[in-house]
Amino acid sequence: MLDQESLTAYRQRWQAVAAIETAEHQAASIEERWRQLNALLRIAMALDFPIPHENARIDEGHRRWQTLTDHYLNSQDRA
Repeated sequence: MLDQESLTAYRQRWQAVAAIETAEHQAASIEERWRQLNALLRIAMALDFPIPHENARIDEGHRRWQTLTDHYLNSQDRA
């Protein structure tokens, strides 16, 4: 059975680990994050894990891009 002092030490160790992981995550470069994302996607595809709303995300991105383009072209017409 663990006493209060042991429990406190255990929590402090894991808080230190969490702080280190947070610092590593914040220090990760865009390239490293991109590699991690690609690794997750490859695992998901290898496991035939369905990626929900994939087309919806593409459509939403296209819609936003089209809105920006329309605003830009309208501002050019006024100038």
